[in-house]
Amino acid sequence: MSGRYSWPLVVNHSDKLSGFVAVAPVGIVSFEAQLQGVALPTLAIWGSNDSIVPVAQAKRLCQQMPDAELNVGVILYGCPQSFVICGQRINFISIY
Repeated sequence: MSGRYSWPLVVNHSDKLSGFVAVAPVGIVSFEAQLQGVALPTLAIWGSNDSIVPVAQAKRLCQQMPDAELNVGVILYGCPQSFVICGQRINFISIY
């Protein structure tokens, strides 16, 4: 659902943003033409087995946005707040 909120912001106000982290957002196909050439530093993070927003859509996103970088990883079962990219575990949620 995050794409329905974030894509309009990226498309209409990218000049006010320093960067964007796309975590498998929906709506890429709907905004594809508008994202063409948006030069906003973007980190696209995808799960390799994502069945809702397939990795192929992430690749399309990165083709449209010249400053986008794609990282595909594996979500650890039983530990959804963690993500593994290139063998390195990244924790999205830390408890102190």
